[in-house]
Amino acid sequence: MIRHSLIHPPIILDIEASGLAEPSYPIEIGFYKSDSDSFCTLIKPAAHWNYWSAEAEKLHGLSQDIITHRGRSTRAIAHELNRLLAGKTVFSDGWVVDFTWFNKLFYDAGIASTFRLSAIETIMTEAMIDIWDQTKQDIIAELGIARHRASTDAKAIQKTWLRAHQQTLNPEKMRA
Repeated sequence: MIRHSLIHPPIILDIEASGLAEPSYPIEIGFYKSDSDSFCTLIKPAAHWNYWSAEAEKLHGLSQDIITHRGRSTRAIAHELNRLLAGKTVFSDGWVVDFTWFNKLFYDAGIASTFRLSAIETIMTEAMIDIWDQTKQDIIAELGIARHRASTDAKAIQKTWLRAHQQTLNPEKMRA
């Protein structure tokens, strides 16, 4: 098992969705390993995925028309994710909802995942959790992120984990 550190940061996966209600579905999935290794794609909705939230659209800026015409099939995406992440554990900071959407994607594709999605809290100390929200706000501001998009959010989450990890290793930096 890899011990995540500043040298070996966790791979972060994020999913944007049609909304937050139970019938919502994934519309974009992305992961971030490093500045030179990330992935993001729009997901073409399955025929039976109908729920849409105008509020969610305001957050991510993706319309139904865009994902329908530019999205890729769940099957193609599931195969590509399995190829890119086979045998790895990837992490989400919104695991409760991301795991549901992740499962919808793979279920619709009819393919089993060859990698594991886990909650980022499983690799965080209590001290990291305590500073997470403020650290994430700082990172988002520094990166200039205005909209929620999967790979951009994944990058911000990894950068937040790295900074929180570093600051809790060096508490004197937290006071500076």
